[in-house]
Amino acid sequence: MNVGWAYLGLAAICVIVGAYMGMIQGRLLGDLVMLVSLPLIYVGSTSLAAGDVAEKLSENAIGSSTGSTEDSDEP
Repeated sequence: MNVGWAYLGLAAICVIVGAYMGMIQGRLLGDLVMLVSLPLIYVGSTSLAAGDVAEKLSENAIGSSTGSTEDSDEP
């Protein structure tokens, strides 16, 4: 499991708890909890994006090394 999903899950929990505290209980703390979710969303999404880029680069590196051997077999 990628750590980015954990950050995004934690951010979703913060949004739900913050919305409950802000709307139902009328506390300012709910707004602060929702603001905490913004950095969590940023960190989670950037780590997921970095993982996707690394995966594509490794697939391209593997594909280029196997692709050159397949092309050399053709007449």
